[in-house]
Amino acid sequence: MPQVAQGDIFSFAESVDLLIVFGHRGFNEMDIAWGKFRERFPTLDAMGEPFRSFDAEPIEYAPGKFIVTVAEESNHGMSDDQLRGILKHYFEWAKKKKLRRVATNGIMDTNHSRDTTANRASDDRRAQLLMEEAKGHEDQFGLKVILPSLNDVFVRQKSAKPKRAGRNPTKTRPSGNETKMNEQEAKEIAGAIRAEFDIYLNKYDFRKYPAEDYATFKSEFSKLSKDNQYLNAALVWKWGHVGKKSFPNHHKNLIQKVQALWPDYIKDAKSQGVSAEKTFTWWSKKLSSTSYITTAYITHLVHHADPLPIIDQHNFRAMNHFLGRVGASHGTKLKPSSWADISQLQNFMTEVLRHLPEREYGDLDRFFMMYGKSIKPRKPKRLQR
Repeated sequence: MPQVAQGDIFSFAESVDLLIVFGHRGFNEMDIAWGKFRERFPTLDAMGEPFRSFDAEPIEYAPGKFIVTVAEESNHGMSDDQLRGILKHYFEWAKKKKLRRVATNGIMDTNHSRDTTANRASDDRRAQLLMEEAKGHEDQFGLKVILPSLNDVFVRQKSAKPKRAGRNPTKTRPSGNETKMNEQEAKEIAGAIRAEFDIYLNKYDFRKYPAEDYATFKSEFSKLSKDNQYLNAALVWKWGHVGKKSFPNHHKNLIQKVQALWPDYIKDAKSQGVSAEKTFTWWSKKLSSTSYITTAYITHLVHHADPLPIIDQHNFRAMNHFLGRVGASHGTKLKPSSWADISQLQNFMTEVLRHLPEREYGDLDRFFMMYGKSIKPRKPKRLQR
């Protein structure tokens, strides 16, 4: 059976003979990962721009070690038939070269949309197909295949338990302060947001919150590596302390606590399975209730691909504001404090984003943050006597 893993495919560069890397370069994690990989192996300078074709010849980046990058099709995906054909071609090539170990990250189907539930089901089906194809090629060509992914799509197939017949699947959406927003209300909110989107998005300070650092944190945290070297930097980023020589002692103490707990979290996550709600619950039990935002942020970094927002009082306030503008039923909480609040914001953003196809999830999160800040009630200044 193929080995499954959660992490960066390039981290297997020394342990396999052939890397089959699907994807594209843009303002994304692949661009950062490719840049770091290329720095490690200068021989790749002759390769030129990766992800240019479907049938490129593998390049030798180190003695006896090869890489091929495969361009995606429409909607950042690829059809089943084309994926099977590409894998068969390169596995046969590996056999002819007498290579033994192959790693591939695979690629999603072309049917992704704004429906996160449908996307997850599509990803699960594609992961199962990749595992079956890898197993077949292992048996046919005598190879050992590794399937890594930045998210947990392969790992969760391995740990998934078969459902018993006649029983309904467990509901994962929590009850409580939930949004009751119909399609028309979501459309109205999207229309209101569209008119002001760039005004508030441009207020986001990328000097205070560097985008490249954030992309690195998401990549590293989602690997679930015991040796996470970015715990300190990621928390400093969240609190807006990047570049500062000093910051509050309670933040320094919290960093030390997270660093001490991280290996235990990784151990439990890998032995018990990991989901966003489980991760949030684990850290909630270990950290104080006053560390809710930090707990939610760690959960976001690990499970950003779900996708999951970076919840705080500002985007939560913005959500309540827009729901109130259209008269949608929603809770009366002023500040988030539970997993149900994260789920509520996640569902709200997903529904609204369906009507903003020109926008990205991360940009919508930033918009809500800046909009929420702008409508925060201000205490009146005291009159001087």
